Amino acid sequence: MDSAIIIRDLQPGDSIAEMTRLLHAAYAGLAAMGFNYTRLTKARM
Repeated sequence: MDSAIIIRDLQPGDSIAEMTRLLHAAYAGLAAMGFNYTRLTKARM
């Protein structure tokens, strides 16, 4: 399995809702420690 990270432009088929979910999950630990980042408090669409 290739675990390389690929950075690319947003594509028409990309799900903003899925990206928001991933950001919430990625920052959950920091939120639990009291850090406040904009993406942590953004409402899901």
